[in-house]
Amino acid sequence: MKNTFFLLLAIISFITRVTAQESLTQKALRFEKIIQRDHMREGQLVPTIIQVVEGPEEFDASTQEDFCFNTGRYVTAECFRYAATGENLAKENAQKSMHALLRLEKVTGTPGVIARAFKHSINPTIDEQAFFFPHEWHQSIVIP
Repeated sequence: MKNTFFLLLAIISFITRVTAQESLTQKALRFEKIIQRDHMREGQLVPTIIQVVEGPEEFDASTQEDFCFNTGRYVTAECFRYAATGENLAKENAQKSMHALLRLEKVTGTPGVIARAFKHSINPTIDEQAFFFPHEWHQSIVIP
Protein backbone atom coordinates (compact mmCIF):
# COMPACT_ATOMS: atom_id res chain seq x y z
CA MET A 1 0.00 0.00 0.00
CA LYS A 2 2.81 2.40 0.94
CA ASN A 3 4.64 1.69 -2.33
CA THR A 4 1.42 2.21 -4.28
CA PHE A 5 0.96 5.60 -2.61
CA PHE A 6 4.46 6.75 -3.55
CA LEU A 7 4.06 5.39 -7.08
CA LEU A 8 0.81 7.35 -7.40
CA LEU A 9 2.54 10.52 -6.19
CA ALA A 10 5.35 9.96 -8.70
CA ILE A 11 2.85 9.50 -11.54
CA ILE A 12 0.89 12.60 -10.53
CA SER A 13 4.11 14.56 -10.27
CA PHE A 14 5.18 13.43 -13.74
CA ILE A 15 1.79 14.10 -15.34
CA THR A 16 1.38 17.53 -13.79
CA ARG A 17 4.96 18.68 -14.35
CA VAL A 18 5.16 22.15 -15.79
CA THR A 19 7.73 23.24 -18.33
CA ALA A 20 9.48 25.65 -15.98
CA GLN A 21 11.34 24.09 -13.08
CA GLU A 22 9.28 24.36 -9.90
CA SER A 23 10.74 24.74 -6.46
CA LEU A 24 9.71 22.19 -3.86
CA THR A 25 7.62 24.88 -2.17
CA GLN A 26 5.80 25.71 -5.41
CA LYS A 27 5.10 22.04 -6.07
CA ALA A 28 3.84 21.51 -2.50
CA LEU A 29 1.52 24.50 -2.79
CA ARG A 30 0.20 23.22 -6.12
CA PHE A 31 -0.57 19.84 -4.55
CA GLU A 32 -2.21 21.59 -1.59
CA LYS A 33 -4.58 23.37 -4.00
CA ILE A 34 -5.49 20.00 -5.53
CA ILE A 35 -6.10 18.53 -2.07
CA GLN A 36 -8.33 21.42 -1.04
CA ARG A 37 -10.23 21.43 -4.34
CA ASP A 38 -10.73 17.69 -4.86
CA HIS A 39 -10.08 15.80 -1.64
CA MET A 40 -11.53 17.71 1.33
CA ARG A 41 -14.96 16.98 2.72
CA GLU A 42 -15.78 18.88 5.90
CA GLY A 43 -12.13 18.72 6.94
CA GLN A 44 -11.72 15.02 6.12
CA LEU A 45 -9.06 14.05 3.59
CA VAL A 46 -10.84 11.74 1.17
CA PRO A 47 -9.44 9.66 -1.68
CA THR A 48 -10.67 9.95 -5.23
CA ILE A 49 -13.58 7.57 -5.48
CA ILE A 50 -14.27 6.05 -8.88
CA GLN A 51 -17.46 4.03 -9.11
CA VAL A 52 -17.81 1.79 -12.15
CA VAL A 53 -21.22 1.66 -13.75
CA GLU A 54 -20.64 -1.63 -15.55
CA GLY A 55 -18.59 -4.66 -14.62
CA PRO A 56 -17.55 -6.20 -11.32
CA GLU A 57 -17.70 -3.97 -8.25
CA GLU A 58 -14.10 -4.89 -7.38
CA PHE A 59 -13.09 -2.52 -10.19
CA ASP A 60 -14.15 0.36 -7.97
CA ALA A 61 -11.10 2.44 -7.12
CA SER A 62 -11.84 3.34 -3.53
CA THR A 63 -14.29 3.29 -0.68
CA GLN A 64 -15.34 5.50 2.21
CA GLU A 65 -13.07 3.80 4.73
CA ASP A 66 -10.29 5.22 6.85
CA PHE A 67 -10.74 8.93 6.30
CA CYS A 68 -9.66 9.20 9.93
CA PHE A 69 -6.20 7.80 9.15
CA ASN A 70 -5.62 10.02 6.13
CA THR A 71 -6.99 13.07 7.93
CA GLY A 72 -4.70 12.45 10.91
CA ARG A 73 -1.67 12.36 8.63
CA TYR A 74 -2.85 15.56 6.96
CA VAL A 75 -3.20 17.33 10.34
CA THR A 76 0.35 16.28 11.19
CA ALA A 77 1.69 17.52 7.85
CA GLU A 78 -0.04 20.89 8.19
CA CYS A 79 1.26 21.27 11.77
CA PHE A 80 4.80 20.69 10.52
CA ARG A 81 4.18 23.13 7.68
CA TYR A 82 2.97 25.76 10.14
CA ALA A 83 5.96 25.17 12.44
CA ALA A 84 8.37 25.53 9.51
CA THR A 85 6.76 28.43 7.66
CA GLY A 86 4.44 30.19 10.11
CA GLU A 87 1.77 30.30 7.38
CA ASN A 88 -1.66 30.97 8.85
CA LEU A 89 -3.26 28.91 6.07
CA ALA A 90 -1.42 25.82 7.30
CA LYS A 91 -2.67 26.48 10.84
CA GLU A 92 -6.24 26.96 9.59
CA ASN A 93 -6.07 23.75 7.54
CA ALA A 94 -4.76 21.80 10.54
CA GLN A 95 -7.47 23.21 12.80
CA LYS A 96 -10.27 22.45 10.34
CA SER A 97 -9.11 18.87 9.88
CA MET A 98 -8.55 18.42 13.62
CA HIS A 99 -12.17 19.46 14.17
CA ALA A 100 -13.14 16.76 11.66
CA LEU A 101 -11.19 14.19 13.70
CA LEU A 102 -12.96 15.32 16.87
CA ARG A 103 -16.28 15.00 15.06
CA LEU A 104 -15.33 11.44 14.07
CA GLU A 105 -15.28 10.70 17.79
CA LYS A 106 -18.46 12.64 18.51
CA VAL A 107 -20.57 10.79 15.92
CA THR A 108 -19.92 7.45 17.64
CA GLY A 109 -21.35 8.64 20.94
CA THR A 110 -18.56 6.77 22.78
CA PRO A 111 -15.61 8.76 24.15
CA GLY A 112 -12.31 7.51 22.74
CA VAL A 113 -13.91 5.61 19.86
CA ILE A 114 -13.68 7.22 16.44
CA ALA A 115 -15.60 6.50 13.28
CA ARG A 116 -13.68 5.74 10.10
CA ALA A 117 -15.57 8.46 8.19
CA PHE A 118 -18.69 10.58 8.30
CA LYS A 119 -20.93 11.97 5.62
CA HIS A 120 -24.40 13.42 5.34
CA SER A 121 -26.88 11.05 3.76
CA ILE A 122 -30.54 10.19 4.19
CA ASN A 123 -30.32 6.86 2.38
CA PRO A 124 -27.47 4.43 1.65
CA THR A 125 -25.24 5.55 -1.23
CA ILE A 126 -23.42 3.54 -3.88
CA ASP A 127 -20.04 3.73 -2.17
CA GLU A 128 -21.44 1.80 0.81
CA GLN A 129 -21.64 -1.29 -1.39
CA ALA A 130 -18.08 -1.04 -2.72
CA PHE A 131 -16.45 -3.32 -0.15
CA PHE A 132 -15.05 -6.78 -0.74
CA PHE A 133 -16.10 -8.01 2.71
CA PRO A 134 -19.36 -8.01 4.71
CA HIS A 135 -19.97 -4.68 6.33
CA GLU A 136 -22.36 -2.64 8.38
CA TRP A 137 -23.07 1.05 8.21
CA HIS A 138 -24.50 2.84 11.20
CA GLN A 139 -26.36 6.10 11.37
CA SER A 140 -25.12 8.31 14.18
CA ILE A 141 -27.52 8.47 17.10
CA VAL A 142 -25.68 11.52 18.43
CA ILE A 143 -25.57 13.69 15.31
CA PRO A 144 -28.57 13.22 12.99
